[in-house]
Amino acid sequence: MTPTGTLTPTPTATVTPTPVERTVVIYREGRPVEPHQPIDTGVNAGEAVASVSMFLSGLAWFLKQRVF
Repeated sequence: MTPTGTLTPTPTATVTPTPVERTVVIYREGRPVEPHQPIDTGVNAGEAVASVSMFLSGLAWFLKQRVF
């Protein structure tokens, strides 16, 4: 026996969940604690950290090459 009709799947709507945002307030001695503000390090702070890191890794490589 052969089927007379083929079933085609019907598209279902996908529901995108909305993100849940919660604000947590920490209390110390009955008062809310102010959250720490990120330190403003300026525009070139990342470059300075990267150059210091490169210098230290180069120095470590140099010291590893030389056996004292």
